Amino acid sequence: MSRILKRVNNRLSLGGAATLIVSVTLLAQALGFLRNRLISTNFTIVDPGASDAFFAAFIIPDFFYYTIAAGALGVAFMPFLADRLEQGDRKSVWELVNSLLNVLTVVMLFVAIIILIFARPMIHALAPNLPQENLNQAVLIMRFLALNPLFFTISGILTSVQQTFGRFFFYAIAPLLYNLAIIVSIFIFRENIGIVGLGIGAAFGGILQLSLSTLGLYGLGFKYKPYVARKNKDFRSILRNLPPRSLDQGIDQVNSIVETNRAQALGVGPI
Repeated sequence: MSRILKRVNNRLSLGGAATLIVSVTLLAQALGFLRNRLISTNFTIVDPGASDAFFAAFIIPDFFYYTIAAGALGVAFMPFLADRLEQGDRKSVWELVNSLLNVLTVVMLFVAIIILIFARPMIHALAPNLPQENLNQAVLIMRFLALNPLFFTISGILTSVQQTFGRFFFYAIAPLLYNLAIIVSIFIFRENIGIVGLGIGAAFGGILQLSLSTLGLYGLGFKYKPYVARKNKDFRSILRNLPPRSLDQGIDQVNSIVETNRAQALGVGPI
């Protein structure tokens, strides 16, 4: 097992990394199309409101993830890691990783609690015209997804580290498991608990993505430490860079919220 991990975790050339990422991205898009096709043929045709519930349930968790965490990982985080690594200062690299990991974990745990408690009023505000049965389905699915922003945040931090070190395999592959888990859940749950089962599949997919992402740390010497380096200048700079990046990401997510809200006002099925 360790030999396999060592082999796939080898540093890739620029061309090799580009080829891997483009190939896996195309595969991910194909899986996304397949997922939506299967949802359409198994749920939308039979109960359009069920697929409305499924897609509406993702909007708020995605909003929290992209607004709070996603912007931190590329623009605000990786350049500082790259600078410290170029200087050979691995101690500072791990200090930054642990600090951001701990801060965002606490924030996303709080987000998860908010989603669990306020899922119903948030869904109702997002899609007030959903039939009661579909509203209940959306609430259940959204609660299954409550921890996914946390899983994606931790995965994003870990794969950002791997990219900085020139490792791209698990960064590219891990997100595939998310769609695969949803696709598998369609066949497992379509005849019993229906569309709500896809929420279970999505939650399990988030766990699988996080689990696979951790394998990419093999051999890097990372050790988790429960502390925040508040006096670290780079860490403070990362935190200062978060708000403008979050605003950029947040605008896109607000657009999704508005689109979903307007779509459900057209009747059952448009979402």
